[in-house]
Amino acid sequence: EAQTIAEPLDGPVMRSYLDLARDEGVWLSLGGFQEKGPEDDPRIYNTHVIVDADGQIVASYRKIHLYDAPFVGLVESRQALPGEKLVVADSPAGRLGVTICYDMRFPELYQKLTFLHGAQVLLMPSAFAMRTGEAHWETLLRCRATE
Repeated sequence: EAQTIAEPLDGPVMRSYLDLARDEGVWLSLGGFQEKGPEDDPRIYNTHVIVDADGQIVASYRKIHLYDAPFVGLVESRQALPGEKLVVADSPAGRLGVTICYDMRFPELYQKLTFLHGAQVLLMPSAFAMRTGEAHWETLLRCRATE
């Protein structure tokens, strides 16, 4: 279904979010946006988009670490392409380090965002499976905060 609903960042769904941010004068963190991939590949990008209060995209991060766990039947790389770049964005709340879900299992990513790129706030929208979420979510968040 993700491939079917995927859109480019200038598509109608994102346009609605940009209008909402501008009309309400708020910043939006839109994690898990299904961004259409290249024309020659049916896979998508799992993208985290930061929108400012003027309705402008100030950052977009394509998830680097895809969740491939065939032993539980989840292989994200079958439907998604990995991103390649670390992303930070300046905001009224400070410099944002922009990530997605499974990335949180890779501490070096957050160390680079913090110590090399000056991130002050780490964003990690997630959709964990129920079992792993209950077992790991808070622990991983605490670990990244401690580091």
